[in-house]
Amino acid sequence: MMVSARLKLAPMSKVFHVALVLACVFRGLSAQAVAITRAEGRLLFLKSGSYTWGEVSAGQVLGAGDQLKTANNARATVTFDDGSRVDLNAGSAFILQEAAPQASELQLQIGSLRAWISKSLNRRFRVRTPTAVCSVRGTEFSVDVGQDGGTHVQMFNGLLAVADKSGNE
Repeated sequence: MMVSARLKLAPMSKVFHVALVLACVFRGLSAQAVAITRAEGRLLFLKSGSYTWGEVSAGQVLGAGDQLKTANNARATVTFDDGSRVDLNAGSAFILQEAAPQASELQLQIGSLRAWISKSLNRRFRVRTPTAVCSVRGTEFSVDVGQDGGTHVQMFNGLLAVADKSGNE
């Protein structure tokens, strides 16, 4: 009897899997997949629209408005669907402002990150801090925001435009 029940459920299971794959494909057309791919130490996550911070681990998918904080002994890697990645260092906090096929933007509130951004003519990538905006394409760079909100940017490879909050480059 149990075997026949499995056979009856198999077509429904296939339908569910096909629906899940199609949902992922169509979701990918409207938003860029962003996920935490490495987590070391204590990471705190705040889902957009929520008021409760919780601990998080590798595998968590991030959406626009989500926030991530690393404790003083923690690190995280956030990876985008085009292979771009951002290493968030200890004692850092950022908000994923936008995650779309045409643009990705994050706000580093405090701490430091190092980013490896894939070269793409169709996608804009920005890092905002309290005092600067970094626009990049095909670049490896780091950004550090101090307690006073001051920003230090270092470029290792590629092209990088840095402007203050008023738009002065």
